[in-house]
Order: sequence, then C-alpha cells, then structure tokens
Amino acid sequence: MSVDPITRHEPPVPVTAPAFDATLDFAVAAAGLGIWEVDIRNGQERWSDQTLRLYGLPPGAPAPTRTEWLARFVHPEDRSRIAERAAEFLSTRRPYEMDYRIVRADDGAWRWMHSRAAFAFVEDWRVVGVTLDITEEREAQARADEAMRLLDHAASQVGFGFGYRDPGGDEGQWSVQLKRLFGLPDDAPTPLRSELAALIAEHDRARVARELARPIAAGELREVEFQVQRRDDGRLRTLITRSATEHDEAGRPRFNCFAVMDVTDLRRQDQQLQQLLSRLQLATEASGVGTWERDSRSGRDHWDAITLGLFDLPADAAALDRLDFLARIHPDDRERVAEVLRRADDDMSPLDVDYRVLRPGGGLRWLRTRGRVEFDADGQPLRSIGVCFDTTAQREAEAAQQARALAEQANAAKTEFLSRMSHELRTPLNAVLGFAQLLSLDHADPLSDTQRARVDHIQSAGWHLLALVNDVLDLARIESRQAQLVYTRVDVADVVSDCLGMTAPLAQAQHVVMQAACDPGLRAWADATRLKQVLLNLVSNAVKYNKPGGRVDVQVQTVMPGRISFLVRDTGAGMTAEQLARLFEPFNRLGRETSAIEGTGLGLALAKLLVEQMDGHIDARSMPGVGSEFRFDVPAAAD
Repeated sequence: MSVDPITRHEPPVPVTAPAFDATLDFAVAAAGLGIWEVDIRNGQERWSDQTLRLYGLPPGAPAPTRTEWLARFVHPEDRSRIAERAAEFLSTRRPYEMDYRIVRADDGAWRWMHSRAAFAFVEDWRVVGVTLDITEEREAQARADEAMRLLDHAASQVGFGFGYRDPGGDEGQWSVQLKRLFGLPDDAPTPLRSELAALIAEHDRARVARELARPIAAGELREVEFQVQRRDDGRLRTLITRSATEHDEAGRPRFNCFAVMDVTDLRRQDQQLQQLLSRLQLATEASGVGTWERDSRSGRDHWDAITLGLFDLPADAAALDRLDFLARIHPDDRERVAEVLRRADDDMSPLDVDYRVLRPGGGLRWLRTRGRVEFDADGQPLRSIGVCFDTTAQREAEAAQQARALAEQANAAKTEFLSRMSHELRTPLNAVLGFAQLLSLDHADPLSDTQRARVDHIQSAGWHLLALVNDVLDLARIESRQAQLVYTRVDVADVVSDCLGMTAPLAQAQHVVMQAACDPGLRAWADATRLKQVLLNLVSNAVKYNKPGGRVDVQVQTVMPGRISFLVRDTGAGMTAEQLARLFEPFNRLGRETSAIEGTGLGLALAKLLVEQMDGHIDARSMPGVGSEFRFDVPAAAD
C-alpha cells in the first residue's frame, strides 16, 4: 500500500487527478497490478479500480485515508515496519519496495501484498506506486521452507548436508547442515557457483571443477570426494558429495540435487576400517540415510526409497506396518525394540535404537533408527519424523577394535605373569645354585666323587634353568616394548671382536674354525649391548650346531646406503624348508630337544625381536648337509 504521508503546515493544494489511460488500466488490471498515487502534502490519495479490488472494495469507491488504511486494512504486526520504511523513504526520496499483510474488506481474508513506490518527479510531492497480491507465492515459499526445515532437521541428526541448484545458473539453496560442513554461518547466503571454488582446497579445485562442469545423465549418480578448508576454524576436512539431476517430461534438466557428508574421521581409520567403509558405500546410495514419517493421528507410515531399500523392499513398496516391521527384526532384539517404540508412543520421547534385521536371502544387517515427535500449535502430537541408516560396518569395526583390545590385554597379562614368575623363580634358583657351590667348595667336609658329580649336575641344571628364566623375562619385556634401548654410535669391529672372543673357547672345544671380515670404519646406530647379544647368539649357534672341523664365517659390510649388513655362515647340518618356516618361534628347537646341545629355544626369537626393534630385518637360508646362513641389517650411524 501507500507510504506514510507527512502532514505539512502548508495550504492544501488540490490533487490533480491523473488521466488514467483506459488501455493502460486494462493491461495492468489483467496483470493483477494495482496503481495508486498520494500527495504527501495533504494526504489525498487515488487508487485504481484494480487496487480497490485487491482490498475487496468495489470499483469507483473512494480511497481510504492514511489513518483508515493503517487501522482497517494493515496487519498490526506490520504497521510499525511500514511507518519506519515510509520515514526513510521521505528522508532519502529513493524508490522503495516492501511486503506486508492486509485484510480484505469483502471476505475478511488476510493477503500478502508487494508494493513499489517512487516520487513522480524529483521536485514533485506526488508519490506513485503499484501493488501486487503475492499470497500464493508466499504460501508456496512457506511450504518449501517447511519441507526444507524438516529434511534439514532429519539430516542434521546424522551429520550430512543437502541442497539443490539450477544446472545452468545460480538459483538454488543449501541446508544449514551443508553450510556448517564448509564452516559457514547458519544464516549465510547460499554460495554462488562462482564462489564455490574458493571453499574447496586448492589442490582439488581443478578436478572438482571438471567434475561439476560435466552434465549428469538421467539416472546417473555422480560422486565426488574433495577437501575443504573450513571458513570458521581453518581445519582441512574431507567431504563426499553425491548428486543427481531431475529432468522434466521433455528430458531437459530442471535442477541438480546433492547430498554431502564429512568423511574425514573415516579416512583416518586403518586399512580394515577403509575396507568396511567401502562395503558401506557400495551398500548404500547417495548419503545412505533414509527418512521416515509417521502421522500421529492416522498412524500411517511413509518411508522413502532408501529406508525401503534398507529393509530389502522395492522403491515403490508401501511402508511396513508395526507388526510387519517387528517381524523383520532379529528375535533377540525384537522385544527390546518393541519396548522402545511403546515408550516413545506413550511418553513422546525421542527415539534412538539399534537393532538387527533379517534379510530375505539370509544374513543380518545392523540398522539405527532415530526420530522425534513434532507438535502442533496446541501442543498435540502432529507426526514423528526421523532417519534410518545402516551401521553394519561400524559394528564390525567396533568388534575388531574390541578383539584387538582383548588381545592386547591378554598379551599384557601374559607379560605380567612371566615377569612375576621370573622374579619368583630367581630367588629359589639362586639359593639352589649358592648351596650347590658351597657344597662343592666345602674343604672341611669334602664330597665324595659320586656326591660331587650329583652336585655338578644340580649346578648345570640350575644354571640352565636360570638362563631360561632370564631369556623368558627378556622376551616378555621386548614383546611388550618395556625394554628400553639406548641408541649410540657403535663401533662394529669392536662388537665382532668381542663376540668371536667370547665364543673362542667353545669353538676350540668343537674344533671349529672361525674367521671374520669387517669393512673398516663402520659405525652402527643401535643399542650396543643388544647388537652384541644378537650377533653372539648367531655366532654361538653356528659353533654349537656345526660339525667337528667345521667353519664359521662372519662378514660385515655396507650393502646399501645407510644400512650395515651382518652375515653369519656355518658348515653345519643345515635345515629343511619346514624347519626354516618355524625358525623364529619361541621354545621351538626344531627337533634338537633330545640332543646333547643345551639351549632354551628362545635365542633366535629374541634376536628377531631385537633386530626389528632396532629398525632392522633378519632372515635365514639353509640347505640340509651343507649349512646355514643368517643375515640381518641395522641402520648406519650418520657421520
């Protein structure tokens, strides 16, 4: 309607009635436009017949005064806004437009009007304007906003955003959740097509631009994964968008609709979770989240195509009623789900339940259903709306994590047990060995030859058992990463010399010849004690399991930049392929348990763990009757 006129203390000037051209009046009336003018010096107004019709007044009726118009026709909530806008218009003399509500005089219906006005001439006091009824457009927009709100509410529960856009232009809308995924404020306008590139990480812009420029064929589902740097906190997030195009009856594209999900956390999972995610993505379409609605008054249910698919129903099938729905649920979950549904019906409380459904072809699928009740203006339940989505992959991932946690707990318990047992066994073993030594050294009451032989046997067995206890404790500590390694620059030649010196008496007794070749100046980055322990174990084994008159060769050299290689080769009995496959198993002596050669079966297992903990690798080759060859490497120390 017209602007708020200002009363001037000037003599009234009669309004010159404009000569409305009959042809123009007919044209604007056919278009639904009402024309009006007002002289702001005296408040006199003139309305066209079409303007009168918009207000439910008969043609030719006198235009109402300003006071009458505000009091009789304008909605109370819009009056102050109109007054503010009119004051601004008079002070700036710039054209204005605004929407407001009026009540018709004939039927009392509230209608939305859109008016535009301007001064007729720069120095003139006459204001002319047009008015158009936009009630249908307003109601259509209200229905669209309500549908968008309901869908956005359902989508925000599971963290995915959605929107649509004109394939050839910028017309479209993003949901609130979609704006949040990009770090935009909830009330931010939907970005233009030209502004989208700035929201995408620079390394993905060109690829995404090519994908979005490609038209989507009918029935095609386009999926694009990319990274964005959020506008609010600057974090880099990975998003997946799935989009499709709706076409009209002539096959022309109407608009693109799309759903976007944040998959950053999923991409950070290990390879097993990646495989589970792939299965989930292949098993679902688009976002994979179905929506459902239940009318609180009629009890009728409506499921979208995705929800139907989660229950292995065709897209055009009707929603399952309550009894059929419960029949699809696993018997172990049925009563629990029924109780949750009863409680939600009675208390109108939010719904959130996980359950398994029986698939027609056999097997199970984990689903999660979430929803809430919406109430009308009187507080009565209007409908229940919610979402349903597949959680099978997440369940399997949780089961895998629980299995790993149980395995780690069992391994920790084993380590703790072995550590405690080793400490408990050492005390009596030291007492046994101590008293055996006292018996052997007692010159006041010397042992007989038979007794001395028995005491020597006790000592030999005790030392063997103590070595076993020490090895078990060492193995447990290394497996649990409790053994702390001290890394230094280790002179490799010194390590080789010490190991050969310590095994020289055994080699002489076995009539085994040992030789070593070491490149000069080699320095390893390792724990000196543990490196010596590994090499000593290999050299002593090569001597013990050799043949009389045999040979042991030790070679140390740089085979590749930054790595030092140790080679221990013997001329012993060798091993079969089956024995090599079980070579590094703890307590496995590969059939030599009954031989006269002492051992615990832990030396090679310890050696392998230590080499790997020092960022190295160990392996072995052997041939029966020819001998064996062990090789391991460790990092070289930087200059």
